[in-house]
Amino acid sequence: MVLGDGVPLVLLHGYGCTNQIFNLQINYFSRFFKIYAPTFSGFNAPLEKPYCLEDYKNELLNFLEQIPEDKVYVLAHSFGVRVLLKLMPYGKIQKIVLSGGAGLKPKRKITYYLKIWGYKSIKRLFGENSARKISNKTCFKGYNDLPENNKQSFIKIVNEHLDYRLKHINVPTLIIHGKKDNETPPYMARRFNSGIKNSQLVFLDGGHFLFLDNPTSFNFIVKEFLI
Repeated sequence: MVLGDGVPLVLLHGYGCTNQIFNLQINYFSRFFKIYAPTFSGFNAPLEKPYCLEDYKNELLNFLEQIPEDKVYVLAHSFGVRVLLKLMPYGKIQKIVLSGGAGLKPKRKITYYLKIWGYKSIKRLFGENSARKISNKTCFKGYNDLPENNKQSFIKIVNEHLDYRLKHINVPTLIIHGKKDNETPPYMARRFNSGIKNSQLVFLDGGHFLFLDNPTSFNFIVKEFLI
């Protein structure tokens, strides 16, 4: 999807979504920027093979290489942030906006480690299938409905932590985060902020999909940062 005119703004969606999740942003930002809104492989059709983040990084790199302009901005949400972290630094990207950023190693509660211990114990005693039935309950809603290649891809993605990649972001960065984000809690936004040198952090009322919960404030703040 390409719409509008001006400096290219690339929108990177989150896991389980397509570029349509950004319809409100596309309508607004196309007045100021040339909008590129790709949909990552596996989110509008099943994957032909299990993807890892390296595959998605290469997919994004190929996409950006086809943009004729030598300067682009990127707005990434959740899983899109993972892919962007894997790619950076990249010369064309001059400014980035991160919202609901995923990819950092989360704080773990004791229940998490109990689930891991339980999985290994059940697998050892009763086999892989029984262990999977237990572990599936700990994954995001809809995991059981994913095609098999997508399931394997999901496991690869969530088990790769990208904290070490923050130091590779060397462009002005806006971190705009929902105060009530339960998927990537506010402490993660603060870690993004402390790990990215030239970054600023803004909290707004809303959850993980802040750009849908609070689109007016979200869009205005992002536009002011990019312009």
